[in-house]
Amino acid sequence: MRTRYIRHSHQPPDLASTVIDAYIQEILSALVSNVHLISSKHPQEKGSVYIGQAGVILMNIHLARLAIEEHTLPHRDLADKLLRAAVPPSSTHLQSPKDASRASFLETPIGLATLLVERTMDSEASPDFSEALASACLDTVRDAVSLAIQEDEQHSLLDDDGCEVLYGRAGTLYALLRLRTASSTCSSRLGGEVSKVASDSSIAALVGSIILRGKIGAKAYGTGSPPLMWRWHRKRYLGAAHGVAGILHMLLMIPGRILQKHSEDILGTIDWLIRIQDTTGNWPTKAPDVDDIVDPAESSDLVQWCHGATGIVLMLCTLVHRATYAPQILFLSHAQFASILSGISKGASLIYRHGLLRKGVGLCHGVAGSVYALIAVACAVEHYNLGGAEGPPAHSPVEYLARAVHLAHLATRYVELTAEGRMAAPDRPWSLYEGSAGICCAWGSLLTLLDQCKRSESTLFKHGYETRSGFPGFDDILVDGSW
Repeated sequence: MRTRYIRHSHQPPDLASTVIDAYIQEILSALVSNVHLISSKHPQEKGSVYIGQAGVILMNIHLARLAIEEHTLPHRDLADKLLRAAVPPSSTHLQSPKDASRASFLETPIGLATLLVERTMDSEASPDFSEALASACLDTVRDAVSLAIQEDEQHSLLDDDGCEVLYGRAGTLYALLRLRTASSTCSSRLGGEVSKVASDSSIAALVGSIILRGKIGAKAYGTGSPPLMWRWHRKRYLGAAHGVAGILHMLLMIPGRILQKHSEDILGTIDWLIRIQDTTGNWPTKAPDVDDIVDPAESSDLVQWCHGATGIVLMLCTLVHRATYAPQILFLSHAQFASILSGISKGASLIYRHGLLRKGVGLCHGVAGSVYALIAVACAVEHYNLGGAEGPPAHSPVEYLARAVHLAHLATRYVELTAEGRMAAPDRPWSLYEGSAGICCAWGSLLTLLDQCKRSESTLFKHGYETRSGFPGFDDILVDGSW
């Protein structure tokens, strides 16, 4: 049977050897050429971060933040040009969501609205973005939060659906957290307006909606259920796009005083996820029957961000980061840390072996997602080792970073692999979550991280934007101690 991945040598480069310089040059060359190509052939769909122009806008914002050296394009200018085309300055209103289960950053106008507000607050943005237009976009985000709360008040609309990342409430929560981060350094009137929309009370209300529905889902799941469980289209998915792991990931990034209130339910659900990891290091696509929780009969060969180990490992790495630096909010015992680190290690090994995916190089079900998961593991292990957490010693982060470099380097041959029929061409080949814009972000993140390794004498990673993986639209929000 043809596998979902392309087999490779399982021989990552030695990061201390001269071969890494050749890898870096080839990755940088691929990044530059692909960014130029995407700039001329970007997707025609405007509104979607997942498959449309909004995703290319996010790619350019992402690469601009990384400040990769002289070889790349003026990314902020490119992002602004696409934003002006997608949301003309004459616009006074963006379409507000009509359903809280269709109000996410990745797949609805919420994403485009969030990016425009963010760029307007940026002092380096084009003056074409007026505060009036940004306020209209901000209304779209505000309406999404209000709609989620209103739906909870209608008994007929209260169920365990509509909370996932790709379309639903967890995707709205990401937009709020992204705006909150952007407004923290903005002193303008718009910054104050954004701070009100992304306030603790707004985030707490949206989180309360997600938790409430998770408890409804857990009750429906039955005896032995974790504290929280959600469905999407009547199916209890576990992965990052539509399932439990993606929702938990967003909940782990909320302000600490809100997170602490729900920490017992969140940690209990993560503990359940760890217990159902299979012997290969993967997870089932959907929650198993309750009777099979300890030893699930259903296995899966999907090892992707959307389904399987890739997205779940990203979430576990965020947990390690948060529990290491804020144990007063999320306290993990020695045994819990050991269990989580073991789950991460097994999942990371599988991601490396199966990470050169046949579906392409995008973030959702492609190589970029695999690279980001391995970067996340390297960062989590480094922070854990440095953070003095009460737990067992973890593996060296260098081995995980080397694996990420190996997959990223193999992905530079994606055009050749596609021509050979070994890798499929996605429907939107230039997009962020399906296509080459995704791997461009991963290449950029990796090059920045390798540069930090060279510059730092005592630690691999700086605290800041690259505190975790930097996965665009999912794991690129700074969470610091003040939260």
